[in-house]
Amino acid sequence: MSTKEQIGRIEEKIRRRIAEYAMLSPGSCVLCGFSGGADSTALLHFLWQHREEYTISVFAVHVNHLLRGEESERDQHAAEKFCHEKEIPLRVFRRDVKAFSLKEKLSLEEGGRKIRYACFREAASSLGEGSRIATAHTASDLTETVLLNLVRGAGPKGLQGIPPVRGNIIRPLLSLTREEIEAYCHWYGLSYCTDSSNLLPEFDRNRLRLQVLPELKKLNPALEERVASCAELLRRDTLFLDTMASDAYEHLQKPEGFLCSELRELSEPILSRLLKRLLEEAGGRRLSFFNVEEAREALINGGVIMVSGGVRMDARGEYLMFTVPGKEKTELPAEWSVSLCGPSVKLPDGREFSFLPVEEEEKITLSKNKINNLLFNNRAFYDRILYAGIIRNRRAGDSYRPVGRSGSRPLKKLFNDAKIPVEERWKRALLVDSESGKILWAEGFGPCEELSSPREKATEAFVVQITGK
Repeated sequence: MSTKEQIGRIEEKIRRRIAEYAMLSPGSCVLCGFSGGADSTALLHFLWQHREEYTISVFAVHVNHLLRGEESERDQHAAEKFCHEKEIPLRVFRRDVKAFSLKEKLSLEEGGRKIRYACFREAASSLGEGSRIATAHTASDLTETVLLNLVRGAGPKGLQGIPPVRGNIIRPLLSLTREEIEAYCHWYGLSYCTDSSNLLPEFDRNRLRLQVLPELKKLNPALEERVASCAELLRRDTLFLDTMASDAYEHLQKPEGFLCSELRELSEPILSRLLKRLLEEAGGRRLSFFNVEEAREALINGGVIMVSGGVRMDARGEYLMFTVPGKEKTELPAEWSVSLCGPSVKLPDGREFSFLPVEEEEKITLSKNKINNLLFNNRAFYDRILYAGIIRNRRAGDSYRPVGRSGSRPLKKLFNDAKIPVEERWKRALLVDSESGKILWAEGFGPCEELSSPREKATEAFVVQITGK
C-alpha cells in the first residue's frame, strides 16, 4: 500500500467514526482540545481541513499545566503558532495542576484530567448551545485504558475503555493507532511537540505503554484493533442489558417498593444491575462487584446485608427494604388533610389553596395540548372535584401519573428526581379524590394525566394557585 493510499484509509476511518456516532452537526461549533502533541495536532488539522465539508466552525483550547517549566511554555507557544497560521481561534488556560492535585489529594494524572475538562467545558460554554468538545483519544489510548482497568478489576463498563461520545464530548480518532497518527502528521508536514513526562516510569500508563504493550504486540501486532473491537462488543451488550434493567425497574416498582419474589425471577445480569441501582439510590457508595454479588445472594436466600455507605438491605420480608443507620427511626411529620368545599381553602401552614378559572381562549389551547412545563403545569379540567376533593400532605406509598408520563410513579421517586429536600416533601399539598383516594394534583408537579384534557362532562378549565409562605 502506498503512503497516499494509507493516508486515504486513515482519513476514511475518521469519517466512518464521525458518521457512525453522528459526532458533527451542520452549523455546530467544535472546540478541539489542543495540547500540541501528535494526536491533538492531527485532530485539529483534520477538523480545520474539512470544516467546509461538515459545515462546522472550528475552535481550539490549550491548557498549560505549568508542570514542565520551559517545555510547558514551548508547547503553549507551538499551539499558538499553529492556530495563528491556520487562523483558528484559540483560548489558552494556565492552571497550576500540581497545587490543585495536592489540595484535592489526587494524582497528577487525575488532577490534570479534571482541570482539562473543566477548562474545556468553560470554553465550550461561550460557543453556545449545541457546541461539541473534540478530544484526540486514539485506539492506543483505548487499549491502555482497557488493560489498566482490567488489572484494577473493572467490570464490563470499565472494560469498554473510552466511549466515542459522552454528552457533548466526541472522539473522532478513537479507531486510529498512534502509528497512524504519526503517519498522518508526517504526510501533511505537521510538526508537533513530545511530552517528556510520557517517558517517566512512575506513571502506570507509561509503564504499560513502554514495557507491557510491546510484548503483547509480539503476540498480536493488531492488538489495538482487536481490543477496540472487544470494547465495542462490550459496549453494545452492556447497553442492551442496562436497558433491560431499566425496564425491569419501571415495570416491577410498586408504591410499596419491589417484591422480592418478582426480583428473584430476573436473570443474574439484570438483577445485579437493578440491585446496584437500588443500593445507590439508598445511599450506597463506590459499590464493588463483591458488594453487588453479596446483595444478590442475600436476595435469593432471604437475608440481610450491609454495604458501603451504611446502607442495610433486608430481603427477609415480602418487599425488599433499605435503611440507613440513624435515619430509620426518624419521626415522620404530622399528617394533615382539609376538605375542599369551595374554590379556596386555608391550609394548616397558613397558605391558601385556590382554583382560578382559565379564560376561554386559553382553555381552547389547553384542550388541544397536554401541557407539562413549569409555566402551565397547574392547568387542568377538574369538573366535580372542584367541590368534592381533599387537600392533604403525602402518605407512605403515594403515587400518581403526572402529565406526559406513561404510567404512575411513586411520589418518593418524583421527589428524588426533582432533588426536593426531605424536610420540604411533607409540606407539599396534594389534591385527592375524596371517593377513590386517587391523587389528582401534586404541588410542584401539576395535575395527573387524566385531568390534563377535557372529559365529556368537564367543560370548565382551572389553574391551581397556592399563595402565602
